Amino acid sequence: MTSLGGLRITPDLGLDEIAVDDAALLVLPGADLWDTGDELVPYARLARDFLDAGVPVAAICGATAGLAREGLLDDRNHTSNVSFYLDATGYAGAGRYVETDAVADGGLVTAGGTEPVAFAREIFALLGVYEGGGARRVVSAVPRLRCLRLPDPRRGRTGSNGRRAVSRAEQDLLSRAALAVFRLNGQFLSAAEELAQPGRADGRSMAGPGCRPA
Repeated sequence: MTSLGGLRITPDLGLDEIAVDDAALLVLPGADLWDTGDELVPYARLARDFLDAGVPVAAICGATAGLAREGLLDDRNHTSNVSFYLDATGYAGAGRYVETDAVADGGLVTAGGTEPVAFAREIFALLGVYEGGGARRVVSAVPRLRCLRLPDPRRGRTGSNGRRAVSRAEQDLLSRAALAVFRLNGQFLSAAEELAQPGRADGRSMAGPGCRPA
């Protein structure tokens, strides 16, 4: 298969060949397909199998919506692109939504599409890749980018229940904008790995073109 960025990948296993007992972590990347049909529903169900078996799961961007529809965010603290993106799924976990870059709770890591470095940080910490808090030190040296500011469409236009349904056009706009910023922010993944090496967590800051570190 080919990613939106043009990366071609040949899977080692089919979905029905994945054994939970042989895995250390299930990572679910974002995609428009999470919001446009049922093609990825089996992967959300697989995430349930992993979590039930005590094997961690990590989901970013659109994958968080897939897990929301599966009910896996109802009882866990979590985050995503923005709160109203998940509200559109009709899930019951809105009260557990956290406005932050990435969240790890109950064996599940979630992050918005503009936070690939924070996503990696929580995965590294969960797996103990870098002992002594190295993964968290790495991300402290890489400032978050705030290049995308989308207004909450509910603000100032709420109904009697305090919520407004998010239209398909708004959801599509959000997904496309998040993916665009994800591509820009993705350059920090290799930098995070480099800084995580011994002697490299030196606090050097980086920022993408046209963006202002927060």
